[in-house]
Amino acid sequence: MTVREYIKNTWKVFTDPSGFAPYPYVPPCLDDGRFTVLYYWDTFFTNEGLIADGRINDARNNVNNLIFSLNKFGCVPNCVWEHGAEYASQPPLLYMMVKSLMKAEPDAEWERTAVAALEKEYVFWMTERISPCGLNRHGTNMKDRRTLIRDYDNYTRIKLPKNVSDDVKVQTMISLTAEGESGEDHTPRYHRRAAEYAGVDLNSHLYGLESFLEEYFGDKDKEKSQKYGEAKNKRAALMKKFMEDSDGIYHDYRYTDDQRSDVYACACFLPYTVGLATRGVKKLADKLSTECGFSSCENLGEDGCQWGYPYVWAPHQYFAYNALTASGENATAKEYALRFMNVVEKTFEKTGCLWERYEAGGVAKSVEYQTQKMLGWTAGVYNYLYDAVHNR
Repeated sequence: MTVREYIKNTWKVFTDPSGFAPYPYVPPCLDDGRFTVLYYWDTFFTNEGLIADGRINDARNNVNNLIFSLNKFGCVPNCVWEHGAEYASQPPLLYMMVKSLMKAEPDAEWERTAVAALEKEYVFWMTERISPCGLNRHGTNMKDRRTLIRDYDNYTRIKLPKNVSDDVKVQTMISLTAEGESGEDHTPRYHRRAAEYAGVDLNSHLYGLESFLEEYFGDKDKEKSQKYGEAKNKRAALMKKFMEDSDGIYHDYRYTDDQRSDVYACACFLPYTVGLATRGVKKLADKLSTECGFSSCENLGEDGCQWGYPYVWAPHQYFAYNALTASGENATAKEYALRFMNVVEKTFEKTGCLWERYEAGGVAKSVEYQTQKMLGWTAGVYNYLYDAVHNR
Protein backbone atom coordinates (compact mmCIF):
# COMPACT_ATOMS: atom_id res chain seq x y z
CA MET A 1 0.00 0.00 0.00
CA THR A 2 1.33 3.44 -0.88
CA VAL A 3 1.20 6.39 1.50
CA ARG A 4 -1.38 8.05 -0.72
CA GLU A 5 -3.60 4.95 -0.61
CA TYR A 6 -3.17 4.66 3.15
CA ILE A 7 -4.26 8.26 3.65
CA LYS A 8 -7.32 7.91 1.44
CA ASN A 9 -8.42 4.74 3.25
CA THR A 10 -7.69 5.96 6.79
CA TRP A 11 -9.47 9.30 7.14
CA LYS A 12 -11.90 9.01 10.05
CA VAL A 13 -14.80 11.30 10.91
CA PHE A 14 -15.46 11.86 14.62
CA THR A 15 -18.56 13.05 16.44
CA ASP A 16 -17.88 15.12 19.57
CA PRO A 17 -18.90 12.91 22.54
CA SER A 18 -19.40 16.03 24.68
CA GLY A 19 -21.85 17.48 22.17
CA PHE A 20 -19.98 20.81 21.95
CA ALA A 21 -18.87 20.65 18.30
CA PRO A 22 -22.08 20.80 16.22
CA TYR A 23 -20.60 19.20 13.10
CA PRO A 24 -18.69 15.94 12.57
CA TYR A 25 -14.96 16.55 12.20
CA VAL A 26 -11.62 15.04 11.20
CA PRO A 27 -9.02 15.59 13.98
CA PRO A 28 -5.22 15.30 13.83
CA CYS A 29 -4.97 11.83 15.41
CA LEU A 30 -6.92 8.59 15.24
CA ASP A 31 -8.48 6.89 18.27
CA ASP A 32 -5.23 6.05 20.04
CA GLY A 33 -3.67 9.51 19.70
CA ARG A 34 -3.19 12.51 21.96
CA PHE A 35 -5.06 14.92 19.66
CA THR A 36 -8.57 13.70 18.92
CA VAL A 37 -10.35 17.05 19.12
CA LEU A 38 -10.27 19.63 16.35
CA TYR A 39 -7.23 21.93 16.70
CA TYR A 40 -7.27 25.29 14.95
CA TRP A 41 -4.19 25.58 12.79
CA ASP A 42 -3.85 21.82 12.29
CA THR A 43 -7.19 21.94 10.49
CA PHE A 44 -5.90 23.93 7.53
CA PHE A 45 -3.36 21.25 6.64
CA THR A 46 -5.81 18.42 7.33
CA ASN A 47 -8.29 20.14 5.03
CA GLU A 48 -5.75 20.37 2.22
CA GLY A 49 -5.49 16.58 2.38
CA LEU A 50 -9.24 16.08 2.58
CA ILE A 51 -9.84 18.33 -0.43
CA ALA A 52 -7.14 16.51 -2.40
CA ASP A 53 -9.04 13.26 -1.71
CA GLY A 54 -12.37 14.78 -2.73
CA ARG A 55 -13.75 14.97 0.82
CA ILE A 56 -14.95 18.55 0.51
CA ASN A 57 -17.93 18.15 2.82
CA ASP A 58 -15.65 16.90 5.62
CA ALA A 59 -13.36 19.88 5.09
CA ARG A 60 -16.32 22.27 5.19
CA ASN A 61 -17.64 20.69 8.39
CA ASN A 62 -14.24 21.23 10.00
CA VAL A 63 -14.41 24.91 9.11
CA ASN A 64 -18.01 25.19 10.26
CA ASN A 65 -16.92 23.96 13.70
CA LEU A 66 -14.22 26.63 13.83
CA ILE A 67 -16.72 29.33 12.79
CA PHE A 68 -19.18 28.11 15.43
CA SER A 69 -16.45 28.38 18.09
CA LEU A 70 -15.39 31.82 16.87
CA ASN A 71 -18.95 33.09 17.14
CA LYS A 72 -19.24 31.64 20.64
CA PHE A 73 -15.91 32.80 22.08
CA GLY A 74 -14.95 35.84 20.00
CA CYS A 75 -11.82 34.12 18.74
CA VAL A 76 -11.06 30.80 17.11
CA PRO A 77 -9.95 28.73 20.11
CA ASN A 78 -6.84 26.63 20.35
CA CYS A 79 -9.15 23.63 19.97
CA VAL A 80 -12.87 23.07 19.61
CA TRP A 81 -14.22 22.19 23.02
CA GLU A 82 -16.07 23.87 25.85
CA HIS A 83 -12.95 25.39 27.42
CA GLY A 84 -10.91 25.74 24.22
CA ALA A 85 -10.62 29.54 24.36
CA GLU A 86 -9.72 29.92 28.05
CA TYR A 87 -6.03 30.29 27.26
CA ALA A 88 -5.36 31.11 23.63
CA SER A 89 -6.11 30.98 19.94
CA GLN A 90 -3.68 29.66 17.31
CA PRO A 91 -2.20 31.01 14.03
CA PRO A 92 -5.00 32.71 12.03
CA LEU A 93 -5.30 30.33 9.10
CA LEU A 94 -9.09 30.37 8.89
CA TYR A 95 -8.94 32.64 5.84
CA MET A 96 -6.74 30.10 4.05
CA MET A 97 -9.28 27.35 4.76
CA VAL A 98 -12.05 29.56 3.40
CA LYS A 99 -10.02 30.32 0.26
CA SER A 100 -9.37 26.63 -0.34
CA LEU A 101 -13.07 25.77 -0.05
CA MET A 102 -14.08 28.70 -2.27
CA LYS A 103 -11.78 27.27 -4.94
CA ALA A 104 -12.80 23.64 -4.45
CA GLU A 105 -16.56 24.14 -4.34
CA PRO A 106 -17.93 27.71 -4.60
CA ASP A 107 -20.98 28.48 -2.44
CA ALA A 108 -21.84 32.19 -2.32
CA GLU A 109 -24.13 31.98 0.71
CA TRP A 110 -21.62 29.98 2.76
CA GLU A 111 -18.84 32.32 1.68
CA ARG A 112 -20.73 35.34 3.02
CA THR A 113 -21.10 33.63 6.39
CA ALA A 114 -17.44 32.62 6.42
CA VAL A 115 -16.19 36.10 5.51
CA ALA A 116 -18.32 37.65 8.27
CA ALA A 117 -16.55 35.28 10.66
CA LEU A 118 -13.15 36.31 9.28
CA GLU A 119 -13.96 39.94 9.98
CA LYS A 120 -14.84 39.01 13.55
CA GLU A 121 -11.58 37.13 13.94
CA TYR A 122 -9.67 40.12 12.57
CA VAL A 123 -11.18 42.30 15.30
CA PHE A 124 -9.90 39.87 17.94
CA TRP A 125 -6.32 40.05 16.66
CA MET A 126 -6.39 43.82 16.24
CA THR A 127 -7.80 44.49 19.72
CA GLU A 128 -6.49 41.67 21.91
CA ARG A 129 -3.11 40.94 20.33
CA ILE A 130 -1.68 44.29 19.19
CA SER A 131 1.75 45.48 20.33
CA PRO A 132 2.91 49.09 20.93
CA CYS A 133 4.89 49.05 17.66
CA GLY A 134 1.70 48.48 15.65
CA LEU A 135 2.42 44.87 14.73
CA ASN A 136 0.66 41.89 16.25
CA ARG A 137 1.89 39.51 18.90
CA HIS A 138 0.73 36.30 20.51
CA GLY A 139 -0.62 36.34 24.04
CA THR A 140 -3.08 34.69 26.39
CA ASN A 141 -6.76 34.97 27.24
CA MET A 142 -6.06 33.76 30.78
CA LYS A 143 -5.96 36.75 33.12
CA ASP A 144 -6.33 35.04 36.50
CA ARG A 145 -3.06 35.37 38.41
CA ARG A 146 -3.67 32.41 40.72
CA THR A 147 -4.38 30.13 37.77
CA LEU A 148 -1.16 31.16 36.03
CA ILE A 149 0.87 30.53 39.20
CA ARG A 150 -0.75 27.11 39.61
CA ASP A 151 -0.05 26.32 35.96
CA TYR A 152 3.61 27.20 36.43
CA ASP A 153 3.92 24.97 39.49
CA ASN A 154 2.33 22.04 37.64
CA TYR A 155 4.10 22.49 34.31
CA THR A 156 5.89 19.38 33.04
CA ARG A 157 6.40 19.91 29.28
CA ILE A 158 9.74 21.65 29.83
CA LYS A 159 11.92 22.26 32.88
CA LEU A 160 11.23 25.52 34.70
CA PRO A 161 13.15 27.04 37.64
CA LYS A 162 11.50 26.26 40.97
CA ASN A 163 12.63 29.02 43.31
CA VAL A 164 11.23 32.08 41.59
CA SER A 165 8.77 34.78 42.60
CA ASP A 166 5.09 34.66 41.78
CA ASP A 167 5.58 37.60 39.41
CA VAL A 168 8.15 35.61 37.44
CA LYS A 169 5.80 32.61 37.36
CA VAL A 170 2.98 34.76 35.96
CA GLN A 171 5.12 36.37 33.27
CA THR A 172 6.65 33.02 32.32
CA MET A 173 3.24 31.41 31.88
CA ILE A 174 1.97 34.34 29.84
CA SER A 175 4.89 33.87 27.46
CA LEU A 176 4.60 30.07 27.40
CA THR A 177 0.91 30.38 26.56
CA ALA A 178 1.77 32.91 23.85
CA GLU A 179 4.29 30.40 22.52
CA GLY A 180 1.54 27.79 22.43
CA GLU A 181 -0.71 30.22 20.58
CA SER A 182 1.97 30.50 17.90
CA GLY A 183 1.44 26.78 17.27
CA GLU A 184 5.07 26.06 18.16
CA ASP A 185 5.04 24.88 21.73
CA HIS A 186 7.85 24.88 22.38
CA THR A 187 10.39 26.69 20.21
CA PRO A 188 13.80 28.26 20.90
CA ARG A 189 12.84 31.19 18.61
CA TYR A 190 11.51 33.32 21.44
CA HIS A 191 13.90 32.41 24.27
CA ARG A 192 10.84 31.87 26.54
CA ARG A 193 9.66 35.46 25.95
CA ALA A 194 7.10 34.94 23.18
CA ALA A 195 4.72 37.60 24.50
CA GLU A 196 7.44 40.21 23.90
CA TYR A 197 7.78 39.44 20.19
CA ALA A 198 5.87 40.42 17.08
CA GLY A 199 6.03 37.10 15.25
CA VAL A 200 7.04 37.17 11.59
CA ASP A 201 4.66 34.31 10.82
CA LEU A 202 1.71 35.81 12.70
CA ASN A 203 2.04 39.15 10.94
CA SER A 204 2.44 37.46 7.57
CA HIS A 205 -0.80 35.53 8.18
CA LEU A 206 -2.60 38.74 9.11
CA TYR A 207 -1.20 40.45 6.01
CA GLY A 208 -2.64 37.54 4.04
CA LEU A 209 -6.01 37.95 5.77
CA GLU A 210 -6.07 41.68 5.04
CA SER A 211 -5.17 41.01 1.41
CA PHE A 212 -7.94 38.42 1.11
CA LEU A 213 -10.57 40.73 2.63
CA GLU A 214 -9.45 43.62 0.42
CA GLU A 215 -9.86 41.46 -2.66
CA TYR A 216 -13.08 39.78 -1.53
CA PHE A 217 -14.91 43.03 -0.90
CA GLY A 218 -13.54 44.61 -4.09
CA ASP A 219 -16.67 45.81 -5.91
CA LYS A 220 -18.98 44.40 -3.20
CA ASP A 221 -18.08 47.04 -0.61
CA LYS A 222 -15.48 49.56 -1.72
CA GLU A 223 -15.23 51.17 1.72
CA LYS A 224 -14.36 47.88 3.39
CA SER A 225 -11.99 46.96 0.60
CA GLN A 226 -10.16 50.25 1.05
CA LYS A 227 -9.99 49.76 4.84
CA TYR A 228 -8.33 46.37 4.57
CA GLY A 229 -6.06 47.54 1.77
CA GLU A 230 -4.80 50.42 3.89
CA ALA A 231 -4.28 48.08 6.86
CA LYS A 232 -2.33 45.69 4.64
CA ASN A 233 -0.08 48.47 3.35
CA LYS A 234 0.54 49.76 6.88
CA ARG A 235 1.52 46.29 8.04
CA ALA A 236 3.84 45.81 5.08
CA ALA A 237 5.66 49.05 5.92
CA LEU A 238 5.99 48.14 9.62
CA MET A 239 7.24 44.64 8.85
CA LYS A 240 9.83 45.98 6.45
CA LYS A 241 10.97 48.54 9.02
CA PHE A 242 11.23 46.21 12.00
CA MET A 243 11.74 42.70 10.57
CA GLU A 244 13.75 42.80 7.33
CA ASP A 245 17.49 42.16 7.50
CA SER A 246 20.12 43.21 4.95
CA ASP A 247 19.61 39.99 2.95
CA GLY A 248 15.89 40.62 2.58
CA ILE A 249 14.94 37.91 5.11
CA TYR A 250 12.25 38.84 7.63
CA HIS A 251 12.65 37.77 11.29
CA ASP A 252 10.69 38.02 14.54
CA TYR A 253 10.85 41.44 16.20
CA ARG A 254 11.19 41.93 19.96
CA TYR A 255 9.25 45.13 20.41
CA THR A 256 10.02 45.47 24.14
CA ASP A 257 13.63 46.41 23.40
CA ASP A 258 13.46 47.31 19.69
CA GLN A 259 15.53 44.32 18.55
CA ARG A 260 15.10 42.29 15.40
CA SER A 261 15.85 38.63 16.08
CA ASP A 262 18.77 37.09 14.21
CA VAL A 263 17.33 33.56 14.48
CA TYR A 264 16.59 31.70 11.24
CA ALA A 265 13.41 29.64 11.46
CA CYS A 266 10.78 28.22 9.12
CA ALA A 267 8.53 31.06 10.27
CA CYS A 268 10.77 33.29 8.13
CA PHE A 269 9.39 31.59 5.00
CA LEU A 270 5.96 33.14 5.54
CA PRO A 271 6.65 36.63 4.13
CA TYR A 272 7.55 35.03 0.80
CA THR A 273 4.27 33.08 0.65
CA VAL A 274 2.19 36.27 0.92
CA GLY A 275 4.31 38.38 -1.41
CA LEU A 276 6.09 40.56 1.14
CA ALA A 277 9.64 39.26 0.81
CA THR A 278 11.45 38.88 -2.50
CA ARG A 279 15.12 38.36 -1.59
CA GLY A 280 17.13 35.91 0.48
CA VAL A 281 14.97 32.79 0.35
CA LYS A 282 17.82 30.55 -0.85
CA LYS A 283 20.01 31.61 2.08
CA LEU A 284 17.15 30.87 4.45
CA ALA A 285 16.67 27.44 2.89
CA ASP A 286 20.37 26.67 3.28
CA LYS A 287 20.28 27.68 6.96
CA LEU A 288 17.45 25.24 7.70
CA SER A 289 18.43 22.36 5.43
CA THR A 290 18.35 18.75 6.65
CA GLU A 291 18.35 15.49 4.72
CA CYS A 292 14.59 15.05 5.28
CA GLY A 293 13.34 18.61 4.76
CA PHE A 294 13.59 21.90 6.60
CA SER A 295 14.26 22.02 10.32
CA SER A 296 11.80 24.20 12.23
CA CYS A 297 14.64 26.34 13.52
CA GLU A 298 18.37 26.63 13.02
CA ASN A 299 20.63 24.83 15.49
CA LEU A 300 20.76 27.03 18.60
CA GLY A 301 22.28 24.33 20.79
CA GLU A 302 19.00 23.54 22.56
CA ASP A 303 17.62 20.02 22.63
CA GLY A 304 14.53 20.47 24.81
CA CYS A 305 12.21 22.05 22.24
CA GLN A 306 10.24 19.91 19.83
CA TRP A 307 9.95 22.85 17.41
CA GLY A 308 13.72 23.27 17.33
CA TYR A 309 16.62 21.66 15.49
CA PRO A 310 16.73 19.05 13.91
CA TYR A 311 13.00 18.34 13.87
CA VAL A 312 11.02 18.47 10.63
CA TRP A 313 7.30 19.26 10.77
CA ALA A 314 4.79 18.98 7.94
CA PRO A 315 3.32 22.52 8.23
CA HIS A 316 6.73 24.07 7.74
CA GLN A 317 7.37 22.01 4.62
CA TYR A 318 4.11 23.38 3.18
CA PHE A 319 5.10 26.99 3.79
CA ALA A 320 8.69 26.45 2.64
CA TYR A 321 7.54 24.88 -0.62
CA ASN A 322 5.23 27.80 -1.36
CA ALA A 323 7.86 30.36 -0.37
CA LEU A 324 10.41 28.82 -2.72
CA THR A 325 8.03 28.51 -5.68
CA ALA A 326 6.79 32.08 -5.12
CA SER A 327 10.44 33.17 -5.37
CA GLY A 328 11.13 31.21 -8.54
CA GLU A 329 13.24 28.57 -6.75
CA ASN A 330 11.24 25.71 -8.23
CA ALA A 331 14.05 23.17 -8.35
CA THR A 332 14.91 23.74 -4.69
CA ALA A 333 11.24 23.55 -3.75
CA LYS A 334 10.89 20.20 -5.50
CA GLU A 335 14.12 18.84 -4.00
CA TYR A 336 13.01 19.49 -0.43
CA ALA A 337 9.44 18.35 -1.05
CA LEU A 338 10.87 15.03 -2.23
CA ARG A 339 13.16 14.84 0.82
CA PHE A 340 10.17 15.19 3.13
CA MET A 341 8.02 12.80 1.13
CA ASN A 342 10.86 10.28 1.18
CA VAL A 343 11.17 10.23 4.97
CA VAL A 344 7.39 9.92 5.28
CA GLU A 345 7.37 7.01 2.81
CA LYS A 346 10.39 5.19 4.28
CA THR A 347 9.04 5.55 7.82
CA PHE A 348 5.61 4.35 6.68
CA GLU A 349 7.22 1.22 5.24
CA LYS A 350 8.77 0.50 8.65
CA THR A 351 5.90 1.50 10.97
CA GLY A 352 2.73 1.32 8.91
CA CYS A 353 1.59 4.82 9.87
CA LEU A 354 2.36 8.54 9.60
CA TRP A 355 3.89 10.61 12.39
CA GLU A 356 3.58 14.06 13.88
CA ARG A 357 7.18 15.00 13.13
CA TYR A 358 10.36 13.54 11.72
CA GLU A 359 14.12 13.79 11.79
CA ALA A 360 16.91 12.15 9.80
CA GLY A 361 16.35 8.42 9.88
CA GLY A 362 12.62 8.45 10.57
CA VAL A 363 10.33 9.27 13.49
CA ALA A 364 11.53 12.18 15.62
CA LYS A 365 12.52 11.23 19.15
CA SER A 366 10.03 12.08 21.86
CA VAL A 367 10.54 15.59 23.25
CA GLU A 368 8.06 17.16 25.70
CA TYR A 369 5.66 14.25 25.10
CA GLN A 370 5.50 10.95 23.19
CA THR A 371 5.80 11.54 19.44
CA GLN A 372 2.33 10.93 18.06
CA LYS A 373 1.01 8.83 15.23
CA MET A 374 -0.53 11.55 13.09
CA LEU A 375 -2.81 11.54 10.12
CA GLY A 376 -3.91 15.21 10.17
CA TRP A 377 -1.33 17.63 8.91
CA THR A 378 1.23 15.03 7.86
CA ALA A 379 -1.36 13.45 5.56
CA GLY A 380 -2.56 16.82 4.31
CA VAL A 381 0.89 18.15 3.50
CA TYR A 382 2.00 14.86 1.94
CA ASN A 383 -1.06 14.94 -0.35
CA TYR A 384 -0.42 18.58 -1.22
CA LEU A 385 3.26 18.06 -2.01
CA TYR A 386 2.58 14.85 -3.92
CA ASP A 387 0.17 16.68 -6.20
CA ALA A 388 2.51 19.68 -6.47
CA VAL A 389 5.47 17.54 -7.49
CA HIS A 390 3.71 15.01 -9.72
CA ASN A 391 0.60 16.69 -11.11
CA ARG A 392 1.35 20.38 -11.61
